[in-house]
Amino acid sequence: MAILEETFFRGYLFTNLYDGFKSKRLFKKKALLISLMLSSLFFGLAHFSNNDASILSIVLLTINGMVWCIPFIMTENLGLSIGLHMAWNFTQTQLGFTMSGNKAVNSFYEIENKGADLLTGGEYGPEAGILGLFGFVVMFLLSLAYLKHIKGKKL
Repeated sequence: MAILEETFFRGYLFTNLYDGFKSKRLFKKKALLISLMLSSLFFGLAHFSNNDASILSIVLLTINGMVWCIPFIMTENLGLSIGLHMAWNFTQTQLGFTMSGNKAVNSFYEIENKGADLLTGGEYGPEAGILGLFGFVVMFLLSLAYLKHIKGKKL
């Protein structure tokens, strides 16, 4: 699913929005920001029909969409975005967490959320809570560090 979602939301939707806004004579930075926000919002909204979705889960998934879009913007390559998305999904399901409202099946562990939904994401899964937001921040910072490291090697 990660490959399809990244290909559509970043590779297709973001790219076409950006190209369209640039052609409207918007400044490149403004076109980039609008495209980043809109494609990420649509990514969040695409998960609204999932089990136990909420306004908070959509807001946090929109932020998550931005986290996965920024490496694509920086590299013009979907590889890191797809890798981050796949790693997030794989880790959640293998550790037994619910992922976007879908219960984990055949995971290594069985997880039962006992904390506050605001913290754990409740029945929707970690991406609908503060712990998921923390995970997004960690992914973002590690992505930036990796990209800085790679850029330094190319010089």
